[in-house]
Amino acid sequence: YLLEQGVERDGAVSVLEVGCGLAVPSFMLAKTVRLSKIVATDFHPEVPAFFARNFARNRIAPGKLEYRSLDWRSAAPELGRYGLVIGSDVLYEKSHPGDLAEALVRLVKPSGRIVIADPARPYLQSFVDEMKARGFGADPKIVSTPTRGIVVLDFARI
Repeated sequence: YLLEQGVERDGAVSVLEVGCGLAVPSFMLAKTVRLSKIVATDFHPEVPAFFARNFARNRIAPGKLEYRSLDWRSAAPELGRYGLVIGSDVLYEKSHPGDLAEALVRLVKPSGRIVIADPARPYLQSFVDEMKARGFGADPKIVSTPTRGIVVLDFARI
């Protein structure tokens, strides 16, 4: 979806991935964008080791991609705000819709986009409601994969 929509359609954009896990979207973007910088974040203590191993294997240009620890429940003002905030399969606990929505609003620039991909987990609608309550809307799109459809929400301020 991100490749089809064009992350750099208006030039360089700062990109933040939340709940990156193995950081596949961040690595994909780091290999394809020309001008933008990507920051991948997660809270799990094992992610930095996974990230370092994937970084070494993927030959990413210096300064293109970095990892930072992020707990959605903390303010994290040192991270700044981003033109594009992405996340995939991050709504798997009951507290995630509200916690994630609040974090996303803090992390996206006023004119920025938020793109969340989800395999239609039970908390997806709660998350959409939380985002709407914070002034963000998105039309769901279904993106087919070999095994199932993924719901992609491309949020903007309404």
